Amino acid sequence: MKKKYLNILLIAAIIAIWGYIIQEVFVTPSEEFDNTIVSTKSTPSTKKDSSSRYVLQANYKDPFRMKSRFSWSLSQTRPPVTNKKKPLKTKRIKQQKKIVWPTVEYKGRIKNHSTNNNVAVLKVNGKGYRLSENEMIDELKINSVWKDSVLLVFEGEKKVFTID
Repeated sequence: MKKKYLNILLIAAIIAIWGYIIQEVFVTPSEEFDNTIVSTKSTPSTKKDSSSRYVLQANYKDPFRMKSRFSWSLSQTRPPVTNKKKPLKTKRIKQQKKIVWPTVEYKGRIKNHSTNNNVAVLKVNGKGYRLSENEMIDELKINSVWKDSVLLVFEGEKKVFTID
C-alpha cells in the first residue's frame, strides 16, 4: 500500500515539474529579447555616407575554448601561405612482361583430418593433379588451399582460382 501512494506522489511531482517547464518555455513571453528597434540618428538622411565604419565588438567568451590561454586578434594571425607548386616527380614504370598462365581448373580439396593437410585437386593444361600446399608443378606453386578456392603462384605472380 505504501508503494502505491509513493508512486502516485512521484507521478504528481513529475507532472508539476514538467508543467512548470512547459509554462516557462512556451507560455511565458521571454523578457530577454527586445524586438523594438531604437534609432540613434536624430535626423533621417537620404544620402548614404560611404566613409562610415562599423566596428564589431566581439568581447564575449568563446564557448568552445573554455580555458583559453591566448586572445587572438587580427594582428596576431599568421601571414597567408602561398601555394608553391613543386614539380611532380615521375617514376618510370618498367614494362612488366606479360605472364601467360597455364589453363588451371580447381576441382576441389581433400582434407586429411588426422594430419590437417589440405590436398587440392587441380586440372593444369588438361592433366589432373592432386597436390598439397607448397608443392610445385612446372613453376606453378600451390600457396594456400581453401574449401572453395586455391592461391597459386606462377613466375612471382599470385592468382586465386575458384571451383568451376
